[in-house]
Amino acid sequence: MNSDNIFNQKTIEKFENISSKLYNIKYCLEFYLDYIENETDAPLNVICTGLIIKEYFNNTKNEYNRLEEDLGILS
Repeated sequence: MNSDNIFNQKTIEKFENISSKLYNIKYCLEFYLDYIENETDAPLNVICTGLIIKEYFNNTKNEYNRLEEDLGILS
C-alpha cells in the first residue's frame, strides 16, 4: 500500500513528528531509570513507578508502530 495515495505529506510529517517525540521520550526514560536504579538509596516506589511508566510507554509505542504499519506510513 502506497502511503502517498492515502495520506498527504502533512499527515505523514505529523506521524514522523510524533515518532520522533516518542523516540526522545524513550531514551529520556531509559536514562532516568538507569540513574535511579544505580542510586543506592533510591526508594523502591520511585523505581517501581519508573518501571511501570516504561512498560506503559513500550506498550503505547508498540501500538503506534502497528498503527503506522497498518496505515502504510512507515517508509
